[in-house]
Amino acid sequence: MEICPPRYGNEVPQARNNLDPMKHTATKKDDKPSESFKETFESIVMAFILAFVFRAFVVEAFVIPTGSMAPTLLGQHADVTCPQCGYRFSADLQHSSASPVDPEYSLSNVTITCPMCSFPVKSNTQTQNHPGDRILVHKFIYNITEPKRWDVVVFKFPGTPTENYIKRLVGLPEEKLFIIDGNIFTQPLNAQESDPWQIQRKTSREIVQRTVFQPVYHSAFYPLDQGQITTDRRAMYQWKFPWQTRQQQTLTRTHRTFLDYDGSQPVELSFNYQQMIDSQVDYFGRSVGWYPYGQLNANRSNQVEPIEDIRVVMSLARSQVTPDKNGPVELTFQTTGRIDDVRPVPIRATLAKDGTIQIATADTVDPLTQVWTTRASGSMAPVKLNRAHQFEFWFVDQEVSLWIDGRKALTWQYDVPLETLISRPNPPVYPTTSVRIAGASALITQLDLDRDIYYSSSPNNHKDALGGMYKRTVPREGDPVKLESDQFFCLGDNSPFSMDSRYWPNVNPWIEERFLSDKNQVTGVVPRELMIGKAFFVYFPAPHRIKATGPGIIPNFGDVRFIH
Repeated sequence: MEICPPRYGNEVPQARNNLDPMKHTATKKDDKPSESFKETFESIVMAFILAFVFRAFVVEAFVIPTGSMAPTLLGQHADVTCPQCGYRFSADLQHSSASPVDPEYSLSNVTITCPMCSFPVKSNTQTQNHPGDRILVHKFIYNITEPKRWDVVVFKFPGTPTENYIKRLVGLPEEKLFIIDGNIFTQPLNAQESDPWQIQRKTSREIVQRTVFQPVYHSAFYPLDQGQITTDRRAMYQWKFPWQTRQQQTLTRTHRTFLDYDGSQPVELSFNYQQMIDSQVDYFGRSVGWYPYGQLNANRSNQVEPIEDIRVVMSLARSQVTPDKNGPVELTFQTTGRIDDVRPVPIRATLAKDGTIQIATADTVDPLTQVWTTRASGSMAPVKLNRAHQFEFWFVDQEVSLWIDGRKALTWQYDVPLETLISRPNPPVYPTTSVRIAGASALITQLDLDRDIYYSSSPNNHKDALGGMYKRTVPREGDPVKLESDQFFCLGDNSPFSMDSRYWPNVNPWIEERFLSDKNQVTGVVPRELMIGKAFFVYFPAPHRIKATGPGIIPNFGDVRFIH
């Protein structure tokens, strides 16, 4: 049987060219409305079909409901701007994990602590509740390529397949995985027990590592009252600038800079972590620690997650006091961390006047007896401040690196044996971090301190973290996760408030029978069949509102971004 091609409106007049002109004219006039309606209807139907096909197989939009991936991706939240230092940040509105957030929840009687200057921001009618980010998910990409570690993925939750979860992919098929000291360690599934474990470095994907850095303190945010007690501040606390000189020099702080170094003698600045911890107390009287986003969550604990992996960012320009002393600059970044022993030791990266770069470690923290060992060295042209330069010092995932103007100048990686990782205690709450500048006079326009993600192994809701090494007893407690074929392990960036692979209590019986019946590892894993796709773009962040109680109708184009 022959199938006729579809008839379109422009074919009818051509077929009637041989008809009576008068009749043809009348017929054409009568048919035009019906043919136009038919064309429009067919176009609408085709558009819907294409849209559904596109949504089903290529790209689909999702809304982020909770803060488990904050601040990379935001769920429903309060948008806060500190009136003292101007820092803009978000706070989670999820007061209970057992109940959703009331869309009409009022912030009129809530105090939110600024993570930069610790100012207690009293919310008012202008404090806005915002919905979660709207994102696009590439659903077809994992049909042509394998999922990569550190991707942000969307999948069906194995416990309730009708729910969609979004997390960061940290564990891949055919490997064993351990969470130790906040980092991810893996070993091939068929490896022998004596084979080495490998730390999985986020620095292998630079854009991912830069995305997950979270601020501890950025020097641009300085309170207007310069830390003096006012009627709006807590009577028991007086804020102080956390970067302090060991030589007790006065820091000449202005709106954009805080130190104009004249080059007469070296100056060293150290960061006071304890001061930041003591000053940050949330609405419930608990320490905000390093997770200000979750301070309104009633389920948060009073525990401060430790910091060991950090980044220091310093920007230098020509001195305004002594601009004539513009020779080569000399810098030393230093922190404490554990290399291959239980005790933290000094680790430093040095840029000399002649352009020599060196990464070295000491055997003890005592400056009178310590012996330095060079781990990596290199050379470059001397750095003069005839223009502004930015320097970065990274101590992240068992890697030390020095960056100059966004380019890696020198790096050193090391690997700690699993036996040492397990035997040593949890890291200290914070390291000792300092910056030393000498040589040419310089204007410090930026001095920021960031921390890396710390994946906790602590219990959550009385459940030990799956795959975590919890160092509460000796011998240590914890076993690795064994990911078999087509199984993945996913964690949230907002580690203390993320219900992820570490804590999933059970699996839907239908999912277990269908996809996990032949697997030894059943709980805490995402079967490949439940993987929806890769989140790649925030196309509609939380919008602005004309009024605090009105609908969000003004797109916040400044927060439109790719997801890494």
